[in-house]
Amino acid sequence: MKGLVLISSPTLTGVAAPVAGLARRLHQNGLPVEVATDSLRRGDLRNHLNSFGIPIFHGMTLSTVARPDQYVQDAFRLARKIRQEKRLFLLAATSNDVWSAWAATKIARRSVPILGMLSRDPKNLSSSQRATLRRCTAWLSVRKAWIAPASEILCTPPERFLFLSPDVDKNRFYPLPRREHLSLRDRWGFSPKERVIGFVGRFKPGRGAKRLIRAFARIAPAFPSARLLMVGFGEDLPLCRWLAARHGLSRQVHFTGFLSDSLPDAYRVMDALVLPVVGNDGIGRAALEARACGVSVWAPTESALKDLSENGMISGGFLNDGDPEDLHRVFTEIFSRDEASLPPVAGMPVFVGEEFPTVIDFLRNLAANIP
Repeated sequence: MKGLVLISSPTLTGVAAPVAGLARRLHQNGLPVEVATDSLRRGDLRNHLNSFGIPIFHGMTLSTVARPDQYVQDAFRLARKIRQEKRLFLLAATSNDVWSAWAATKIARRSVPILGMLSRDPKNLSSSQRATLRRCTAWLSVRKAWIAPASEILCTPPERFLFLSPDVDKNRFYPLPRREHLSLRDRWGFSPKERVIGFVGRFKPGRGAKRLIRAFARIAPAFPSARLLMVGFGEDLPLCRWLAARHGLSRQVHFTGFLSDSLPDAYRVMDALVLPVVGNDGIGRAALEARACGVSVWAPTESALKDLSENGMISGGFLNDGDPEDLHRVFTEIFSRDEASLPPVAGMPVFVGEEFPTVIDFLRNLAANIP
């Protein structure tokens, strides 16, 4: 059995993150896998895959900005691959990838398992999104609670769904000892007396960055040692900078822009990470990475992180998605603590790698039932 993973993205963001993580774990567990990514736009995804020795499948544009004729070429290129491989499964990260995979199987005139990603509440799926998911043979869900309603909506047995518990690259994201932690904070310009709340994500409408700054502005006068570390880029970044300056927070709110190699250190200098909303992946990857670095996390109740809380993966708490008053409550709770600086908590004790054979068995059974 061999896998071909389709990711119509050039960057390790959104649903591309858990799918790339799955490809890495398949590769590390000895299952041959190739990955095709967006070849028209630049990003860090291919470098990330190359760092783990994962082969790149070339010859496809696989981009949401591709021309119609390039979509057709992609389908025929993928169809040739399907004809060449005897036991192949396709893992499609996005709706664009599902349609490319489905079209290729029709051209190749072969039944090949297509795995789709269920990365949002099935009750909120549009009719076109439901039509896309119905083109799949099976689905990987980032939330356990979504499997039952998705099974009913798609008229598919629940056995065709598998909960994919997210994981984090433990070689990059891990906590530091107390002394190294304080030294790192000093290099980043934060004293032991300062309390640092972090945000990591895309600065775009609906992601909560502006809401976070407004909530911070309400409590900042009462806590002079409070700091807000904003990590990321996007179309709303200039507006967020202006908003911080308007509230007189230029010295308390710090913007780093996009970070890659130094992202783990950005997490480690934080006392807590607050995730106002969950992004496109339905998980909240920043919260998982921060937790792995030993940082307390506050995340929305309606997120995949809720499924992990019983295993001790979340240290901090949950907040109501989009509730400004709840953000104010969390900020007040964090900044009111007596400690001069919150020590890092233990990193994540459990990772999906320990239960990963379940995923391998699921894929093998799926491939065995396809003629």
